[in-house]
Amino acid sequence: MNLVLWTAAGVPAAPGLAPVRVPVTALCRVPLTAGAMITHGRRGESASVLPNLCCPAVAAFVAWGRFA
Repeated sequence: MNLVLWTAAGVPAAPGLAPVRVPVTALCRVPLTAGAMITHGRRGESASVLPNLCCPAVAAFVAWGRFA
């Protein structure tokens, strides 16, 4: 599911069709993955928390880079 979402976020920027869609999608992914991280933590699935720490960081970096 994550692969599909990241691909859908990046594809429109390649040909320049919807360049504003990429940073908006990346910005929306930050609270989404933060919520997933909280849910995994509450369930006791500590192995899934670390990958979910990386996703919001990458999404915030992409949004910052595209909006700047």
